Amino acid sequence: ALIKSLIKESEDEILFWIIEEKETKNIVGYIKLPTGGIKDKKRELAFYFLNGYREDGTPEEVLKAVIDYIFSKEKYETTKFYDRNEKNTKLTHSILTNVGMVREGILRNRLINDEGKKINKHVYSILKEEWKATRKQ
Repeated sequence: ALIKSLIKESEDEILFWIIEEKETKNIVGYIKLPTGGIKDKKRELAFYFLNGYREDGTPEEVLKAVIDYIFSKEKYETTKFYDRNEKNTKLTHSILTNVGMVREGILRNRLINDEGKKINKHVYSILKEEWKATRKQ
């Protein structure tokens, strides 16, 4: 089902990477780049990793490679991520800051979850200049 969904979205020019474990070849997550904003040079980023692969460094390794791709192969100046998952906010914050992203703010009660509860939306980004600085270190 995931692969069928990805094929449909790739037809709409959305980039997807399926992440697999090197040894077993099992799918452990994905990274999605919705179409970017050419005018403001902003590219959005979404990702998901299965339990057991969220805290082992896999997200950081893969996200760093994708951010490298965005800034070196595409013409974007900013990469943004919107955290909509209240359950793993601390873990997501740790992952994103480890790859050089900065939390820009929290949009309070911006979304409604599946239980009908209002939840916050956390906004993260990394600028091309920041990415270049981290590569030099």
